[in-house]
Amino acid sequence: MRYKWGIIILLIVVYPIHAKKKKKIWQGTLEYSNYNYMKNKDLKDSPRLWNELKFYPKIEYYPYDYLKLNIEFDIRKNFELNERNNSGFKELWFEIEYEIWSVKIGKQIIEWGRTDTIKPGNVFNVKDVTDLIEGIDTGIPALKYAHYFGMHELEIVWVPVFIEDRLPYSEKNRWFFLPSTGDVIIDKSEMPEKDLKSPEIGTRFSFLGNGLDFAITAAKMYDRMPTYFLNKIENISPLVIRIYPYYRSIYTLGMDGAFNMFQCGLRSELAYIFTEDMKSKKDEIDDPYVQWVSGIDRTFGRVYRDWVLVLLAQYALDKELPVRGEENQDESYAKLKHFYRQAGLVNAEIKFSEFNKFSIKSFQNLEKQDYLYQVEYIYKPQDTVEIKIGGDLPGGRKNGFFGYFDKNDRVRAGVKCYF
Repeated sequence: MRYKWGIIILLIVVYPIHAKKKKKIWQGTLEYSNYNYMKNKDLKDSPRLWNELKFYPKIEYYPYDYLKLNIEFDIRKNFELNERNNSGFKELWFEIEYEIWSVKIGKQIIEWGRTDTIKPGNVFNVKDVTDLIEGIDTGIPALKYAHYFGMHELEIVWVPVFIEDRLPYSEKNRWFFLPSTGDVIIDKSEMPEKDLKSPEIGTRFSFLGNGLDFAITAAKMYDRMPTYFLNKIENISPLVIRIYPYYRSIYTLGMDGAFNMFQCGLRSELAYIFTEDMKSKKDEIDDPYVQWVSGIDRTFGRVYRDWVLVLLAQYALDKELPVRGEENQDESYAKLKHFYRQAGLVNAEIKFSEFNKFSIKSFQNLEKQDYLYQVEYIYKPQDTVEIKIGGDLPGGRKNGFFGYFDKNDRVRAGVKCYF
């Protein structure tokens, strides 16, 4: 709550008493989704049917030429699973912008990187992943300063308090990923304090010229996903397990780039990540690792009549660099951070017209042979209404990430309204 009061105080300070220009924009979305899981799963009272409402009203207010206030609410209601519910702000920030610099303060979504789905350099992006397939951006309280040098840009981000991703900790959730042999208690007493003692900072410098868009990044922050888990048996009969998530401070050095060649778009991201105690002898502490994603995309116009085909193929690598000569990423039962070593990703979208399109997405683990296949058809009867129907198919070997969720095949349908 402290940062929200800080925003209000700063608005009072910078708000001009006699504004020459005032402008308000009201917009948002209201979406109903139905998820029908096709198989039963051995979890406590785990529902096979989810009905969910997502409401994101948004206000953009321009009291003056250089000042913008952005408020976007995040209201979600799952009628079968309380863990998916939310009521609060997705974004709540104000921005002061001049010709060569800008500053944005408040809860905001910060997107770094250029690849799709897997973004090694997107270090300040916080998500709700209570549905591990459908992550939702939730914003992070931060101060972001940007300075412009012609076509180039320097960004500095300061996050005053630690914010973690929201994970599926409820045993009723079909995406529950922890041991389910007994009652589970999640104990967050070992997490970093959410005060000014756990700040994060990062910087990004972007170059643009001669068809090349390139950036270098550096950050000191905490893992958004738990670095590791430790568990303790509280009781034998009935079995009760207390699980402690641990989040370690990490350093990230990265670069990303994109350019066009021969009617194709090429994009790539590379990040080197290491913990501040990487020389620890604990097996749970991450060794340094490199994440690299590289891809190529191409748009084919009028493949049949007015149909447009968009293809994107990517290769992803998560390579451990052991400091003790032994790999330790597979020693933890929680594979959230390192759910693949090598993977191939392919997205294909056919736009039949302005009002309907069909897409296929695939993730294939090249080592453990688990996979995720997704299909979706979208029809827009009018500009403000969107009807969706699709399906998700995770599977593969049981020791692979998506193979663990092979009973979570589902069909989904929904209606999304824009206003």
